[in-house]
Amino acid sequence: MSGPLDGQVAVVTGGARGLGAAWATALRDAGAVCVTCDIRDGANVHCDVSKPDDVRAFVDTVVADHGGIDIAVANAGTIRVTSPLDPWDKAIDDFEAQIGTNTRGTYLLGRAVAPIMVERGGGNIIIVSTDHVYRPAPRPTGGGAIMDGYDASKWALRGLAEAWALALSQHKIRVNELCMGATDAPMLREFMGDRATPEIIATWMRPEDLARVMIELILEGPDGRTRTQIGFWPDLPVVLPPRPASSISS
Repeated sequence: MSGPLDGQVAVVTGGARGLGAAWATALRDAGAVCVTCDIRDGANVHCDVSKPDDVRAFVDTVVADHGGIDIAVANAGTIRVTSPLDPWDKAIDDFEAQIGTNTRGTYLLGRAVAPIMVERGGGNIIIVSTDHVYRPAPRPTGGGAIMDGYDASKWALRGLAEAWALALSQHKIRVNELCMGATDAPMLREFMGDRATPEIIATWMRPEDLARVMIELILEGPDGRTRTQIGFWPDLPVVLPPRPASSISS
């Protein structure tokens, strides 16, 4: 399909369902070649993003098949109910699962694609985060007392995004975070369980609306915003906010 992203190659982690599938559909509809990976069936490639060899093989295969990568969406994520009072074995397992997928997976993808994008003359790294780390006043940050591991894994992404944006801006590589609140995706439905009533689900954002805004962000081009967190909340319009005057400083 032809579109404004013709000739660009994209990768999306966690692309088998939910937000990942929506990102991939939007990218393809805009004309990009998009290759997805996931530990679940339904993606183009099976890949555990917490494993360096899996990520390296995924990225290398995309480059071999398509010549490079211009857009990388670090979307793969997992969430668990946690507490500082959890039993030790559960605490370790939950920490490794969330840090492994949410943080290490993003780190590995970014480190794998950045040199490729430098060779291509630019690109976009989009980190899928959460409104837990970016909320307008007076809304508090954080997910409350039952999500310490998840929040830790997502706060770490802010550090990666900041450092990468500064290091890569001279190469025309933009790095931005999408920080969304409640979105109707399988991960949230599973986390909520019986609490996800039809009435509550009806208030959630839709993945396709967020994907539309992501495409708008990419289409700002090489001189578009970078080093920004972009927030989305169910009680506000799902729109791309105005571009800041400048988002890069030393």
